[in-house]
Amino acid sequence: MRATLDIKTLHQALPEDADLDDFAALDASSPLARLFTAVAQTMNDHPDLQAISGMQPAECYPDIEFPDPQSEISIEVVLCGATDDIPAVLDHDFGGQSPLGAFATSSGLFDTSAWLADRFRVLVSCSEDDLRQHILDERSQEMDPYSGQHDHHYLFSYLNTLTHELRHAVDFIEHGNGLTPSQVDDFNDTGDFEFGLRDVANGRGIRDDVDAELDDDEADNLMEDRVEAAGREWLSWALAKIEPGLFEEALAACTPTDLQVGMTPDCHP
Repeated sequence: MRATLDIKTLHQALPEDADLDDFAALDASSPLARLFTAVAQTMNDHPDLQAISGMQPAECYPDIEFPDPQSEISIEVVLCGATDDIPAVLDHDFGGQSPLGAFATSSGLFDTSAWLADRFRVLVSCSEDDLRQHILDERSQEMDPYSGQHDHHYLFSYLNTLTHELRHAVDFIEHGNGLTPSQVDDFNDTGDFEFGLRDVANGRGIRDDVDAELDDDEADNLMEDRVEAAGREWLSWALAKIEPGLFEEALAACTPTDLQVGMTPDCHP
């Protein structure tokens, strides 16, 4: 299977009857949005997305018609204008937190007629304000919060959200042989497929390195370690192929001013 990335802003991805005023508008021409878009476009050519191999023995599931191994599978990449938009649009509280990104197994406001997603969708925050605050939060732990010497690492970590969540999507495609979240749940309910959504997400009982006897937390921790490492490798690969100036331009646009640092209480001993 081959994955192709369909890149959209949140306003473009939502259905026509959605109230767009509830969500931050994203300027797709902003330096940070252009950087995210360039990384996503470049990832289309990554070997791991060009050749995705399903891990399920299809012959063991005669009542399931899996996607053809040579088929093209779309992953929708949704760029959001604010971190808070992600739990809002997915109608999921994420434990009271607003994540920087998510691989969405639920439909949320993208399709209010169905609980689970009928496609592969990744959402990431692409907010210069949120990134600037992230940099301020990280600088507050430094000896000299005014130096900015580590800001490029903070932008890399923020940008890694995209490739991290893409790895989650590719994992799901591999573990379920291309079945969407809604299909996995349907076939599991009918007894035609032994794995549930969580198993297909974390690979429990599917991957050799995730034992079937592990509990939810253990399997999820292995998944996150695996996905985080792969996401960083993917991002390094992509950044080496895009115009270097895009990274520097985004960093310059989001770097806090000395005044903003000075107004941040946590940036002072």
